[in-house]
Amino acid sequence: MDTNAAAARLAELDRELTRLRERCELEMSAFKFDEVKPLQQRIAALEQEAGRLAAQVPAAPVMSPAPIAIPGAAARPRRPSARPRTKPWRAVPR
Repeated sequence: MDTNAAAARLAELDRELTRLRERCELEMSAFKFDEVKPLQQRIAALEQEAGRLAAQVPAAPVMSPAPIAIPGAAARPRRPSARPRTKPWRAVPR
């Protein structure tokens, strides 16, 4: 199997696993444990197949996260305060 076909099958398996896991959670929350066991077995089989396919597909390059910055914060000039600061009041000697 070529890498493109393996990647496509891996994506398909991922969607199927997501759907089955959601269904399994719903069945568990409804206390339908008899329906859960076949779902769990199917999930385990698909996870094994996905693991084998993941070994065939080259890993996607890891992107470093973008630096976090507030847009325009450095370029924005500071606003002057409402009134100019003065020295604290002092008693003037007479």
